[in-house]
Amino acid sequence: MWPEIRIGTRESELAVRQAGIIIEAAMRACPGLRIRHIAMKTGGDMAPEAPLEGEQAKSMFTDTLEQALLDNEIDLCVHSLKDMSGKAPDGLAVLAFSKREDPRDALSLREGSAFMSFAGLPALGAIGCSSARRRVQLAALAPEAQTAPIRGNVPTRIAKLDGGGYGGIVLAAAGLRRLGLGNRISRFFSAHEMIPAAGQGIIAVQGRSGWRHPLLEAVDDPISRRAALAEQETLAALGCGCSSPAAAFARISGTEIKISAMYCDGGPATMARAEVAGACDDWQRLAHRLAERLLSGNAAGDVPGLGGGAPQGQAGKVWLVGAGPGAPDLLTLRGRRAIADAETVFYDGLVPEGILAEIPRGARAVPVGKRAGGGTMPQEEINRMLAEEAKKGRRVVRLKGGDPFVFGRGGEEMLALKESGIPCEIVPGVSSAIAAPACAGIPVTHRGLSPAFHVLAWRLRGGGSPARPALEGLARAGGTLVALMCGGRMAGLGRRLIEAGFAPDMPAAIIEDGTTAQQRVSITDIAGLASGNDAGATKRPTLVVVGDVCALAGGVAAPALPLGGARIVVTRAEPQNSMLCEKIRRLGGIAIPFPCIRTVPGIPEGMGVAAVEAADGARVLRAGDYEEAANCEWLVFTSAVGVEAFFGGFIHLGFDIRRLAGCRFATVGPATAGSLRRYGISCDYMPSIYCTESLGKGLAGRMGQGETACLIRAAQSPPQLGGELAQKGLAWREMAVYDIIRNHAGGHVGGYEGRIVRSGEYDFVFFASASAVSAFAEAVPGIAANTVAAVCIGPETAKQALALGMSTETAECATEEAMCEAACRLFAMRGARAARAQNEISN
Repeated sequence: MWPEIRIGTRESELAVRQAGIIIEAAMRACPGLRIRHIAMKTGGDMAPEAPLEGEQAKSMFTDTLEQALLDNEIDLCVHSLKDMSGKAPDGLAVLAFSKREDPRDALSLREGSAFMSFAGLPALGAIGCSSARRRVQLAALAPEAQTAPIRGNVPTRIAKLDGGGYGGIVLAAAGLRRLGLGNRISRFFSAHEMIPAAGQGIIAVQGRSGWRHPLLEAVDDPISRRAALAEQETLAALGCGCSSPAAAFARISGTEIKISAMYCDGGPATMARAEVAGACDDWQRLAHRLAERLLSGNAAGDVPGLGGGAPQGQAGKVWLVGAGPGAPDLLTLRGRRAIADAETVFYDGLVPEGILAEIPRGARAVPVGKRAGGGTMPQEEINRMLAEEAKKGRRVVRLKGGDPFVFGRGGEEMLALKESGIPCEIVPGVSSAIAAPACAGIPVTHRGLSPAFHVLAWRLRGGGSPARPALEGLARAGGTLVALMCGGRMAGLGRRLIEAGFAPDMPAAIIEDGTTAQQRVSITDIAGLASGNDAGATKRPTLVVVGDVCALAGGVAAPALPLGGARIVVTRAEPQNSMLCEKIRRLGGIAIPFPCIRTVPGIPEGMGVAAVEAADGARVLRAGDYEEAANCEWLVFTSAVGVEAFFGGFIHLGFDIRRLAGCRFATVGPATAGSLRRYGISCDYMPSIYCTESLGKGLAGRMGQGETACLIRAAQSPPQLGGELAQKGLAWREMAVYDIIRNHAGGHVGGYEGRIVRSGEYDFVFFASASAVSAFAEAVPGIAANTVAAVCIGPETAKQALALGMSTETAECATEEAMCEAACRLFAMRGARAARAQNEISN
């Protein structure tokens, strides 16, 4: 076992929280690891009014910690990478680079003030900037604005702002967010407007050169590492050991790296900015080439709009993202990354719900229609909103079904953004024109049958359809024809194709809800299309494939899934919530993640304030509690979370597992027993019905008089288990090793998931605990409980749901699999009832 790891930081609140981030990641990767946090006062902390310019000033915040490393008083120290000087003392190195938080700078204004434009900044008063880098770049954006130096940690600077000393201040967005002060961001500066400091947003873990430990791999992010090294190399090539304002920022996409830099050897008028791009492996040469351009004065024109400061309207960025053909797992990896980083998402009606559920909970989600038969926002209004949102400095995703450039009007949005000076990136999507036929077993090209394929939109702007000459040309060209947007218009399509020269007996396929669990395929011919009746036709997404390849259809379609199309709200705490959602998706259901509770494991005493703050004020696990537990004859676990929390503290506090040799172990169910087995311990008793009431009754029959049970569980656990033992006159004690915290408003009731929950547009709600039932009711006040169909993991959960007026179905045993089986039964019964009702109407 590794000895205790000692991690040092500054005493500031931000430094402590950043240490907590590293400690939490290390503990997840190395369960039982013993970590002690040591806070120190640095030279910069003891000289709060000293200027912050130059490398010597930077070292004021690292000197004490680095000396402690060299003296072997600590093993590692945690810094904001941007606060480190370019050259580390001999014998020390940065051993890990955290995943980068938002690298941008942000403007914070006094309460009650709002950012209107850069031209309006002078009226607000002096803008506090802690570095010349920020001052010269702000001067380029707002030449009339007054700037003033500002010192102190983040809360101190906010206090100076609110005290009236400044009209606004510029801070790192990452620091504000890590301190929970994201609400104080009045406007982001895009990296195009204000190039960030090298390493901004990255936490550095520094140690003695050659020091190795598994925790370093857990916290190190290779992309952040490469970007940080490229930024530092650029500044080194610029000779920025001096006090000249300079900045460098690297962005990595796949195998490509782009490095932007700024250098100034005088006032704002002398500021030069440039950018280079190339292969990631070539980052050192690119950094030196960039520095040469800046120092030679040949930087002008390297980056459009950068030469003398970014245009005032150029702020954030828009990603035009293709969501794919319908199945959520056909979203591209690049599209998923763009959504995960978004602050605002404008989405079409055809975007799969499983993808909408991935919109970050803090992001603004805006529906804009674009679905046949539904409300549609005018394209000009969408263009305006995209530009307006980006000008606020936000990362904006325009999420479109299929591919943005395949009848998605993505080209129009791209041109409108270019005209507004807004950076735009295209993220292609899988087009339904190819994917839907493929999932039906229809290749759009096939040797001997179809050497080419043609795609057209049957529903054109203004409600029309393709002109006859165009259709006649397609008839002569041969190959496969794929017609999109055909819902409710297939008879007209068939007649028009015959008029244009297509053979009436040419095979055709109608595909509804392509690629999804609800996909429906009908094989006919063009004459069959023409003889149909479009009245009352479906509004489901529908396309038609015409050509000889349609004869190949069938034989590859996935079997019908038992939860196909069912919408299920899942209320578990993470990470169990995500795992249960995935089980639902594999059964064809649409999972709506809505975690109403979260679990906060206890922190072993001695880990320091950083770990406690990182865990939102978790309870402290004390050695004395473990001593008392080890003296009990039975250790009783009611959840897998409790097992992990108990043994995490047990190992961290230095206990030997043989200390528990005299104990017997009981668990509530197989998942908890499985967690126990990971520590090499087999369960002595598990009830046949997986609930705490059965656990208590069964345990009472096995305990002898004079024996004591230690109930290891959440502080908020229900009393049934102890009550069963007390009725038999048996002794028991409780050890709370974690807390269950309610996510007020579901944590994200304003997001997409919240909209679904409030509207009641779902089939079932999954509850795995009584506390989740109560938290759900609190999260959505005013919801009609009698409209909620609750699928409950056990009788205690069902009892709470019934008390609130919900209809309930209880899983046959307390497992996620049994919950899914219960939902499958209910969904099948609903389908059978609907079919009977339809037959009665037909008869």
